[in-house]
Amino acid sequence: MRILFTLGLVALLVACNQEPKALEKIDITPAKLAYDAHPEDSSLARAYSVQLEKAAKQDLNDSISPYHLLKSAFILRSIPGESLEAINQFKEVVKRFPEHPVGAEASFQIAFTWDEFVGNKSEAMKSYEDFIAANPTHPLRQTAEEMVFLLNLADNPKDLIESLKMINTESKE
Repeated sequence: MRILFTLGLVALLVACNQEPKALEKIDITPAKLAYDAHPEDSSLARAYSVQLEKAAKQDLNDSISPYHLLKSAFILRSIPGESLEAINQFKEVVKRFPEHPVGAEASFQIAFTWDEFVGNKSEAMKSYEDFIAANPTHPLRQTAEEMVFLLNLADNPKDLIESLKMINTESKE
């Protein structure tokens, strides 16, 4: 009985002292190659996006993870009918990497997606304004301000026409 107890104890100690297995790296290459060959195929695009997301979430401390997650959102946005899912993915990038440059890029892309892909002006306006407030020195700030200006003008076609006339007149001078 003592021998069995001792052997069990030794086995337990050996098992406890083993290093945990390293996570198997996710290979995104096959999905990327398939997508690159047929970017119009939405099922291949989705598969590549999923692989990028898995690779990014496997190790958030990996320096490439933010870029994988951002690219996953861009690919999702390219799939018809997946714009809202892309917005959620962009939000995930902002949440996970708020201080990283991709966080600001994703914040801008949320607004752009609401505007250009979903067609929801009020959400686009709010998202552009959130981006401007959170990123006062970002190079895309001016573009966001211009988008807010254009979205405001779109509510009143007369103002839009007058603004375009003024711009045209100024450019001829």
